[in-house]
Amino acid sequence: MSADTDTFLHLSRPLGPAPVGAQPTTSPLNVAIQPQALFSILDHSLRRNKDQDRVIGTLLGTRSEDGTSVSIENCYAVPHTETQEQVEVDMDYQKTMLSLHLRANPREVLVGWYATSSELNTFSALIQNFYGQQGDGTFPHPAVHLTVSTDPGQPPESRTYISAPIGVTAERAADSCLFIPVPHEVKYGDAERSGLELISSAKERDDRTIGIVSDVESLERNIEYVLEMLERVRTYVSDVLDEEERPSPALGQFLLNTLSLAPRVEAADIERDFNNHIQDVLMVSYLASTIRTQIDLSNRLATAALTTGGTEGQQNGATDGAGKGQQTGQRQRRNTQQTTHALLEILSIPFEAIKMAGGPNGAHPVDGSFTAAEYRRIHPAGYVAALKVRQDDGTETVITELPAILSYIASLSPERELLGHTPLEVAQVIEWIAWLSGTLHGQGYGAFLRNVRFASAELPGTNEETLAVIKETGRKKVLWCYDRVEARVGEGHAAHERLTIADLPLLPFWIWGRKHLSVDNMAASYPRYTAVIKELLKVPGVKEAVEQEGHTDWVRQLL
Repeated sequence: MSADTDTFLHLSRPLGPAPVGAQPTTSPLNVAIQPQALFSILDHSLRRNKDQDRVIGTLLGTRSEDGTSVSIENCYAVPHTETQEQVEVDMDYQKTMLSLHLRANPREVLVGWYATSSELNTFSALIQNFYGQQGDGTFPHPAVHLTVSTDPGQPPESRTYISAPIGVTAERAADSCLFIPVPHEVKYGDAERSGLELISSAKERDDRTIGIVSDVESLERNIEYVLEMLERVRTYVSDVLDEEERPSPALGQFLLNTLSLAPRVEAADIERDFNNHIQDVLMVSYLASTIRTQIDLSNRLATAALTTGGTEGQQNGATDGAGKGQQTGQRQRRNTQQTTHALLEILSIPFEAIKMAGGPNGAHPVDGSFTAAEYRRIHPAGYVAALKVRQDDGTETVITELPAILSYIASLSPERELLGHTPLEVAQVIEWIAWLSGTLHGQGYGAFLRNVRFASAELPGTNEETLAVIKETGRKKVLWCYDRVEARVGEGHAAHERLTIADLPLLPFWIWGRKHLSVDNMAASYPRYTAVIKELLKVPGVKEAVEQEGHTDWVRQLL
């Protein structure tokens, strides 16, 4: 990957009196490049904009005490724009990223910069002087400039340079310098070599992919490789003894020295040591697996012990208009139980679910462990869901309302980003949940399934006709909300094209569309909405939670 056929003019330094701030005479005699740095540069080149001829970035690595040897071990991209007339480099970004990298890797230092083009021009000199300056540059050492050609259809070619000042006016000093080539080599250890060989083997496959081999498979390949080398040596020695191959004293001396270093061990001893080593490896693997399991269990127990409440079964009550509204309204509350239950299953958070049933005095547990009046001490409104969080110190906190419950549970596993990744995404997810909970659930289904929320039989003029009008208004509100959901959802998810807690409340509302609104073919009426539900049921834990809530038939019909 080096330019061995080109000729260069080499100059000795210094070139006369150096101006103030110029680099000292010490220059690297050799540059070593680690393969991970080259991969990062090539990846940056592949991701560049179509109108960019080249991209640049900063080189990090180590330098010997005398400055004669530089090892390039890391790099990062630096935004820049370049035209025929000018070049702009984001200096603030470069300084910020350099500070972060040096804080994360104190052993590394700034060694120079790279460009994905072999061309050297005035802009190259300007950038070179920036990286070699005092303060934020490589001073008192010269900055190393690495060029990597990325021409399509051509193998990558790398060159390394340092720079020397030349006699120009003060006005041209900033964008003038003489680039001096220095020798370089790509160095990699056994670990890097194994990775490179694995990546290289993918070029023979049509899909350009290769799987990671296990330790046993890697050991088998290495043993086969050693056996092949031994067979080649045996064949060569046999041919020399049979006078079929011309002997080489140098090669014979090398083989003699190599074999003399091998210890004389019996085959039985080698087999015994190998088996003992395998047992040690298996024991370490078993202990590591046990520790991972213990850590995972500790994390789950440390999050919280969660208790949720929901409703189940038919409600008892009067059979007049108000009584029917209470009955369907209590059944409606199962939405929050299904949604909360599914989220807890997705995150594998331990919890205790208490089945609830509705009655004239409000929700109460099916097992009779406490009364409806006692439940109102937990949730003053008397409906579900209520989430009781038990902290490590024994204190308990009750969270009510679906947006708050889902947001809290999602925050227990921030790495899943179920609330969103950026502050804007979080706001959009919360907007979805608040709208579904307040408009579709509260106003739409609240008026449709529990019209007595908006009227009372004790008020003059309240009769069956008024309740029917309220119910019809709620039905229209629900259908309007469904149309809006159909228009707003993305490809398979409600927001951001990935799973968030905004997807979960959509599932029970889809079931209600068939159950309460008699929309027999939800898939045909709302295809995008249905696609979101199908994707949601593929998430581990969701299907199980819905079936446990008694909706097995609906899930089977959908799938």
